[in-house]
Amino acid sequence: MGLTGAAASFSGVLAGCGSGEGGSEGGDGGEIESLTWIVTSLVHLDMAKSGDPGSKAAQALVTESLLTLDDNLEMVGALAESWEEVDPQTYVYKLRSGVTFSDGSPLTADDVIFSYLRHQDPDVGSTYSPAFIDVVSVEETADNEVTVKLGRPAAFWQQVPTYAPIVSRAFVEGLGDKFGTPGTGNVMGTGPYIVTNFAGDESVTLTRNEDYWGEKPAVKELKIQLITNSQTAQLAMRSGDADGMFFIPVTEAGDWQEIEGLNVTSAPGLAPAYFAWDLNEAPWNDVHVRRAIAFALDRVGLVEGLLAGFGQPANSLVPRDQWEGFGLPEERIEEIYSSLRAYDFDLDAARDELAQSAYPDGFSATVKFGDAKPELGQVSLNLKETLAEIGVDLTVEEVPLQQEIADVVGHVNIGFRAMSFTPELLDPADFPSYMTPSQYAVANSFNISGWNNPRVDELIQQQGVITDPEERSVMLEEVMQLMSEELPYLPIWWEDIAMPVRDDFTYTGLHPLFFKKGIWVANVARA
Repeated sequence: MGLTGAAASFSGVLAGCGSGEGGSEGGDGGEIESLTWIVTSLVHLDMAKSGDPGSKAAQALVTESLLTLDDNLEMVGALAESWEEVDPQTYVYKLRSGVTFSDGSPLTADDVIFSYLRHQDPDVGSTYSPAFIDVVSVEETADNEVTVKLGRPAAFWQQVPTYAPIVSRAFVEGLGDKFGTPGTGNVMGTGPYIVTNFAGDESVTLTRNEDYWGEKPAVKELKIQLITNSQTAQLAMRSGDADGMFFIPVTEAGDWQEIEGLNVTSAPGLAPAYFAWDLNEAPWNDVHVRRAIAFALDRVGLVEGLLAGFGQPANSLVPRDQWEGFGLPEERIEEIYSSLRAYDFDLDAARDELAQSAYPDGFSATVKFGDAKPELGQVSLNLKETLAEIGVDLTVEEVPLQQEIADVVGHVNIGFRAMSFTPELLDPADFPSYMTPSQYAVANSFNISGWNNPRVDELIQQQGVITDPEERSVMLEEVMQLMSEELPYLPIWWEDIAMPVRDDFTYTGLHPLFFKKGIWVANVARA
């Protein structure tokens, strides 16, 4: 799960984008000499330290995983040439022979073991540690063979190796905490690109690894450029200093579509936007306050007014499209969502709930949003207006990305926040499994509201060891119902993703999980 957001200044961005003559002169044989791609977040090149989409765009080109997803979202081998589920708690991966890191050293089973177990190391403090919570051992069981044993069956595990990058043990141990940090030579993998420079919160420059073990992509040099200001990004695209972007605010998709020389494509983003609150603090620990705010949130109006069709009002953290892999009939999915407690926009209902709270005469509070998600600032301002009608004085505060990440990862200063998360898995349990168990109400985990519901803990654990989709759906339905009753989070919308690409190029297979679908830059071709 990745926290969405970023921060960058206007100064220096254009200087880093290129010459203004287009950064994409092509070579012979369909090769592309250089490409510049904009991202709106760029934090760290070690996936244990950051899971934001911009960082993943770079990580996924340098470090690779055992498995990946094909165009049909089916798992296929990457660094593993084959794999087997021996039983629900035992998985065997046969490593591909002849694979080397970019420094020429061979990929070994020890590197895989180290890469997986470091997510359990408290000194590493991996944000991906929940994915490995059921792993009890990772061992070399034959030449070029690694076996993972789980303490219990885990429905999620099959998908974890599609994005759990393998790193060189010797390289990481040699660098220590510097691994993945800005500079030159602080990250290395088996992937098709080598980082030649990571300029902190500005850009990552990558050069194609000519000794790459697999099929080399057409792009020889790639600059991943951090730009969080939409106007600056539009200027870079208009001038030819950038060729594409992950992703534009969907609230501005209409403006982008009017820019000559660009194509804007979209796809379901599987990304819920929501309000989070610290349930250990007043007034957020009062369920009637939370319900009053839920009734004062005009989701339908916000989607129509801000998203212009690039999303849907949400009544759950779980986007409908995340049920895709379950194979359930549409009527069953509709039944699940219809069973949830409804909070249609209704100020009278909001007043009634507030009257039942410890604050019947209202209160004052602050809501924060990250500077890379201006649309959440607009949502917050709209909520400020509606809450004023029931006696709640809301102050809206914008915070920089780095501060937002520090607060959220560290579980400090949570208060009341407008946020969004990006998906990790095509599974409806993706967000609930990370955001609701009480054991994850700690730093470096994602139950940032501090919700503690023993029944939810039990259900999340039970559904995680069952593989039958219908059985799991019954348990997840109850989790979703409890969430709609107690409101540890307040869903706003399920946002699409929208990507502009210059007319010179095409990008095929747009998907929010682009970082685990092979080599994403290989999807770029000349038009």
